[in-house]
Amino acid sequence: MKRRETHGVVLLAIPSPASLQAFNAALKDEHDVLFAKDGKVALDIAAGQPLDLILLDAGHPELDALAVCKTLKHRTATRHVPVVLLTEPGAAVDEVLAVETGVADFIARPIGDDALRARVRLHVELKKRSEQLRNLALTDGLTGIANRRRFDEALIHEWRRCGRNGEPVALILGDIDHFHAFNDRYGHPAADDCLKAVASAAAHCFKRPGDVFARFGGEEFVALLPEQDIEGAQQMATKLQKAVARLALPHEDSSAAPVVTLSFGVAAADPRGSEADALIEQAEAALRDAKSSGRNCIKGKRTWNADILVIEDDTPTRILLEELLGGAGCKVRAVSSGEKGLAEARRAPPSLVLLDLGLPGQSGFKIAEQFRSDPATQHVRMVALTARRSWEDYDAAFSSGVSAYIEKPVDRTKLLTVIEQVLAQKVLPTQPVE
Repeated sequence: MKRRETHGVVLLAIPSPASLQAFNAALKDEHDVLFAKDGKVALDIAAGQPLDLILLDAGHPELDALAVCKTLKHRTATRHVPVVLLTEPGAAVDEVLAVETGVADFIARPIGDDALRARVRLHVELKKRSEQLRNLALTDGLTGIANRRRFDEALIHEWRRCGRNGEPVALILGDIDHFHAFNDRYGHPAADDCLKAVASAAAHCFKRPGDVFARFGGEEFVALLPEQDIEGAQQMATKLQKAVARLALPHEDSSAAPVVTLSFGVAAADPRGSEADALIEQAEAALRDAKSSGRNCIKGKRTWNADILVIEDDTPTRILLEELLGGAGCKVRAVSSGEKGLAEARRAPPSLVLLDLGLPGQSGFKIAEQFRSDPATQHVRMVALTARRSWEDYDAAFSSGVSAYIEKPVDRTKLLTVIEQVLAQKVLPTQPVE
């Protein structure tokens, strides 16, 4: 049979082999049909492949259809997939609870093949239309790239995800130089063509699935780069700059053809202990810096805004570190003993620990070893603080899992430089930072 225009991907979560075979026979000529014998398999399939409809058998307690539906609706990737419950005659189904959980419809068995196909076809069509409307709502009408709403949603999602995974997030803000003068000279149609040409040229530079390139507003564009540091974002900005430089905008007088350049502001941050709005503000500040520096250039700032745990028994030093790090935009937690530091880190793992090696009671070396042996804290980076530098202490600190070594009294520039270097490392180093 020729496939219909409503062809979709349908997941059947039906534990009974006989029922599964009957539903598959009725639907396979119109749709790609996937199978799941229980709720876990259904969730795994839904997480790994785009679906147009999910049919859940409510007649099997081991499937726990409402629990599966609740999980689907809480996941970003599956919340818009319609879920239909298959019910048995006389079965007690709380329809109100089911609808509140996210169920779109109910199909009572027995049902004829034609009726089943019609119901499934309807939900697949509705899902595709809804998806088209969502895409329109998240697309800039002029340039065809993502709009500000799509960017805002992606930033919130990636900020939380990267925060959980301990990965940085980077932004690139690009602004067309002298665009208002361009508009006044060449007119609105040419200005619109310019925006579309810039958007198209820049969009082709993005290859990673998680990156989002959007129109930020007016003649401004923004790129969201999850799991990217400042250096990677600056490289991408350079690539965008070169792509735009190759544009050849049409003009009736080739000798007066317009030349388009962009200024770029770049920022990167550690989402732990900071807000996404601060990253946007830093990128905007970097963009203003690029504009004031003559335009057609790239300016970048690292805004790691890290969550730093200070373990230091000396009160004046502890207060000084809090002031220095707080002034640099970090969230600072400070404790006076290694035991308190371990408890605090287990409660909420920080981005980095500043650890005094000369702690009373258990030394900083012992505390470092406990950090590395505890699954909750073993990946936390540590920087040692000491008033006495010796090769023995240096080797012992490194052997305990410390990434860098700072002498007291603490120098602000040295402190921030070392922290930035350690936070920028993808993995724990095999050699300490000097």
